[in-house]
Amino acid sequence: MDRQKVFNLALKIFLFLSPIFFFKQFQLSLARGLFFILGTFVLFGISLSLEPKRKFSNIWLSLFLLLALIRIFFNNDFGNPQAEWFNFWMSCANFIYVFCGVLLFYVVYCYADESKEYLKSIVWVCAINSLLTFAQIFKGDFMWQHTLSICGFMENSSQLGQYSAMSLPILSYINPFLAGLALFTLIASRSVSPILASVVGVAFLGSFKGIRVRIKAGIGILLVLIGLLNFGYISRKFQCRPVMWQKTLKVALQKPYLGWGYGSFKEKVTKVKAIGSLGGMEYSRPHNDYLHTAQELGFPIVIVAGLFFVGLYKKFKLASKNELTLCLATSIIVVLVNMNGQTLIRYASVAGTFIILLALFCKEVDDARSI
Repeated sequence: MDRQKVFNLALKIFLFLSPIFFFKQFQLSLARGLFFILGTFVLFGISLSLEPKRKFSNIWLSLFLLLALIRIFFNNDFGNPQAEWFNFWMSCANFIYVFCGVLLFYVVYCYADESKEYLKSIVWVCAINSLLTFAQIFKGDFMWQHTLSICGFMENSSQLGQYSAMSLPILSYINPFLAGLALFTLIASRSVSPILASVVGVAFLGSFKGIRVRIKAGIGILLVLIGLLNFGYISRKFQCRPVMWQKTLKVALQKPYLGWGYGSFKEKVTKVKAIGSLGGMEYSRPHNDYLHTAQELGFPIVIVAGLFFVGLYKKFKLASKNELTLCLATSIIVVLVNMNGQTLIRYASVAGTFIILLALFCKEVDDARSI
């Protein structure tokens, strides 16, 4: 078999399995996190047999990785000197996810072929998510035994909403009727941030003429109506989360340059040992990826990541735009907006797909500019 075809098949399998991979006897987040790491190394190993299709260099991504690495070597003691080496080890364990994320981006950007062929895996994920979601709505869950929410194959309803919102522009591009799969699971999840992010994405896509205007308008109107009908539920979400954002920002500003270290949120912000502490169990995360990263790794790494996207936007503005590029750009925007109100990038089941879509978008933009 052609080596490029082997890589293409492996990437399709990764895109299909990373959101739904599971062992019933193991915690989902752990199983999918291990799949993300091992799958990334498999793709990298296969890529070593190929000639890269394009060169990659980016100062901001390089600085991002270096800052994430540097943070390991600073004090990670949370008040227990005997735990210093253990905390150092845990920092290394957390860093490997950052490293694999950058490595996955690099491999996909340099070696990916036709973007549309990979995206079909996302359609299959949305299809089986829709099937299980439908079963869960009617109390016929055939996969999980103790599901407390509508989550499909994901770990919780928030992840289902995140994946659905991110996939909606992709499915619209492949076939407008397939968008109904992602729209169904997005609505069923009742996850506020992904729905609001989808409205922003539809508005962005609607600013470009000739991209199925009626479909975009219909989806946008539907999402707005859903938001209006669930106004009470949405308002309750945004009454409590700003409190946690404020607490996270206050702690992050105490160590603004390198943060408090990997995995320090519970100890430094929620203080789970304190009786009655706000967010003890319910808020094990700040529901904001940018603040969470600043609290753990410092504001400079957030700024560097922002500059990466600023540079990418400048390239996008200058590149010729086709429907695929616009839909990929919409998915990226939906994710970036959603990260303001939820944890997304720390879930391997969603982050793996986002990183691949980001790499494919960068590939499409740079290929368009080189023509």
